[in-house]
Order: sequence, then C-alpha cells, then structure tokens
Amino acid sequence: MDHVHSTPQKQSAPQVESEGSNMMSPPVFQLQANPAANPVPPAGPVTAAPAAFDPGNPASTDPLATQVEQELRRLAFFKMGHADHGRSELLNPFPENDAAEIEAEIVALTVRFLPAGPQPQRDRLAEMFRRYLEGVVNTMPSDANVADHIERQRGGFDAMASLISEHSMGPGTGGNNWDLSSSPELMQVLHDMGYWEDLDRRVVNAAEGEYADWTDTTSPDHLQRSESDVSPRSDGNGGNQTDLMARLTDYWRSTGMGGSAAATNADLSSRDASVTSSQQRPWSAAFISHVMRIAGAGDTFRYAGGHAYYGAAARENGTAGRSVVTHPSRLFNAVPAQGTDADGNPITIPAEPVHVGGLIHRHRGSGSTGVTYENLTGGMRTHADLIVAIEIYDAQGQRVPGNYTDIIANTDRAILDTYQIFAVSIGGNTADEQLQVGADGHTMETTTRERSGRSAVAHTDDETTGRRFWPLHSDLTIDNSRIGASLQVYGIQRMQQP
Repeated sequence: MDHVHSTPQKQSAPQVESEGSNMMSPPVFQLQANPAANPVPPAGPVTAAPAAFDPGNPASTDPLATQVEQELRRLAFFKMGHADHGRSELLNPFPENDAAEIEAEIVALTVRFLPAGPQPQRDRLAEMFRRYLEGVVNTMPSDANVADHIERQRGGFDAMASLISEHSMGPGTGGNNWDLSSSPELMQVLHDMGYWEDLDRRVVNAAEGEYADWTDTTSPDHLQRSESDVSPRSDGNGGNQTDLMARLTDYWRSTGMGGSAAATNADLSSRDASVTSSQQRPWSAAFISHVMRIAGAGDTFRYAGGHAYYGAAARENGTAGRSVVTHPSRLFNAVPAQGTDADGNPITIPAEPVHVGGLIHRHRGSGSTGVTYENLTGGMRTHADLIVAIEIYDAQGQRVPGNYTDIIANTDRAILDTYQIFAVSIGGNTADEQLQVGADGHTMETTTRERSGRSAVAHTDDETTGRRFWPLHSDLTIDNSRIGASLQVYGIQRMQQP
C-alpha cells in the first residue's frame, strides 16, 4: 500500500504519517551510622545528606564497575537483606530503622553523583535509584551463580525503564515529561550505570513482547492476527487474547497524541485496508515509538507518527555535533558514501553495520525509492524496523549455533564467505515472513506467512506486527543487492555510547 506522510506540524503537536523462595541469601551489611541525615519521603525533594559509603567493602566492589555501579550494588545487598527481614529474622536480624537508613543512602548517592544542577533532576535521579533497587530486590534469579548479579541488574534497569516511560508520553498527553537530556551530569550517571547500554536488550524484549501479543495462540501455526482483527477474542483457555484496538491506541498515544485523537487514529489504522487514502493511518512509526518508550528510551528518542521525523532527528544529533552523552541516538548511512578526510582528500566512508536493538530505515514501496540518508526529511514516506537478532546459516542451509559475533570472529574467511547471514527485524504495519530453505536445497529464502484466518495474497494491505529477514555481508552491513528496489535499506539507527 502506498502511504503518504502529512506535512510536519508544530513542535507541540505529535507528528503523524497519513499512511520469592529461591532468592539468593545476601550478605549482611550494616550501613555506617548517619545521624545527620534527614531522609525524605520518596515523593519529596532530594536535599543534601552526608554520605555513608563503604567503597572498600570487597563484597560490593568490582574493579571493572564504575563507582555508581559499585555503590548501588553495595546498597542493593543491604536492601535485599532488609527485604528478607520478615522471613529470616532470627538468622538475619536488622534494626527497625532500615528503611530510613536506605533512604538516607539514596539521598547521599544522589548528592554525590549529581552535586549541582536543577533540583528536579536530582529528585528524578533519586527516584530512579529507588526504582532500580526495587527492581534488583524483586528479581528472582534462576540460578545463584555468576550470572545472578547480571540478572538482578537487568531487573533494576527494567524497573527504571518503567519509571522513565511513565514520563515520556510526549506533548499533547498532559504527562509530566522528563527532560533528562537537558542535564549532561544526570545522563552521564545513567551511562555509568550501564542503563543506556542496556537499552538494546530492553528494545529487543519489548519488540518480541509486541510480536507475541499479536500472535493468534488458537491458530495451529501461531499465525499473526491482522490489523483488522483487533477485537478481544478467546485464547482457548478461558481467557482473552490481547485487545489489539487498545494496543493500537497505546501506539498512537506513544507518539504524543491525546486519548481521543489516539483512539480515532487507532480505529482508522484497524481499517487501513478498506478506508480511502486520505483516511489511512499507517501505524508502523507509532509502533516503533511505543516500543522505544516502554523500553525506557526517555527523551533520547523523537517519538512521532512518521519514521522520517525520528530518523532525521537522530541524523541531526550527529551532523550538528551534539554530545553523545545527552543525545546518544544516531543515524548512520547503511551504504558506502564518498567523503573527505581531515586534509580534504577523497575517501570512501564504509557502510554502518546493523545493530541488534537498533533500527534499519528503508524504502516502503516504489514511491519512496528516492529517500536517502543524506536527504531524509521529516514527512517523507519511508519505513523502519527494529533489529532483534542475527541468524547465520551454512552453505547447506543449516542454522549455525552460537553467538553471531563469536561465529564471525572464529570462522575461517573462506568458510565464512559461504555462510548466509540475516538480520531479523520486527516492525508494525508490515508483513510477517518466515525463512526457509529454497528449492535448490541450500539457499535460504523468505516467504510471507498468512495472517490468522485470511490469505496473505488476497489481503496484502491487511497488515500486522511481523518479523522480516534482511541479508547481510560478513561484516554485518546490509546486502542491498539481494533486496528488492522498493525495500532498499538506507539508514542504521542506534544508540552511540560515549
């Protein structure tokens, strides 16, 4: 279907396309006495409190961790002991003022790592620390081994992301939006924690979760439901599958639309294959905005109803020389380009490889083939998908097991050149594909899966949240020579670490 984007609107308006028991027993740590501290309730402002740190504690010190990571780990151990108080009081007694001690430590951490700047930013950091510690404590690791800390840390990041997403609804929603990027010091603390580096994992998990919610669990082949099949329906087990109309409304709200406008757009999106072109509301960019928001991208991402708006904003972050600390979202060229070096000599700038947790920007139909990395402008008709995995197949069409980075690094070049490598994406308002061995018995080919209860061929415009596959070179750059002219990839968007 040809989707045409509307002209850009004012900045204040959304921009839209018109198309328990197994918990690890923590060590007992007694915080240092801190009588001068005046703990504040979670909802109150953060005020200066004397620090009560013990950075020399070997159980909480990791030579590879940043100072903020070490301090939060130490405090997490203590908070886990506090949470365990009611279950093992005789073996692991704690004083009654544990909660006050923990709050005083949070205040001290906040003042230590964000000693200056606007008070609201300090309050936000304290609230993020609280959420992080709650997530760590509430995460039940599957094994008490070396991966335990990583699993708990991810639980902390997930809790932080939930908090940040609550304050990232965009203009028009009336929400209390957080301008995290206005504070380089606060953003640096989040980088030092590893929060932004972990965004890739959260994006993949959120995209996979959306894909699963669109899957018809009553279908023998677990086909995807279509955009016109959005009403609640039985899951076959006495419950209901996802209310996709409500989900489409959530997608549009994530672009910054208010409730009534989001509901109207969701209704039109569900009838995309039958309404007139002027009424069509392609929801693919709204899907991306929703995934990025619930993954906790905060204001580092330009939420919009059109892909070109957030793609151009990410490219401008780089071309305008903005700091990667405060503006880490970047768009890179997916194809080799000509440029000059520092001395003015002509050089070829290599294509950017795909990035798991990032996006690919591509054409959408014959009417969008003129879009390039260089000329991308908000309002252009284009498309983007989230990269969730990289799969490698040998010359016989067999999946090569293992981590893709290890496979590429440890495979002889002559053999690697025979491998078939694909980036796996998930996107909204698109087709759902599967990868299978072709008629020659070894070449991998993609085919479009039917939608649940309908033919993919007869209803090509009745789209879904789908998985697609993109051929790669061995350096993980896009192989556009094996992609149709109307689907060429021109941009790679990802978070750049400082």
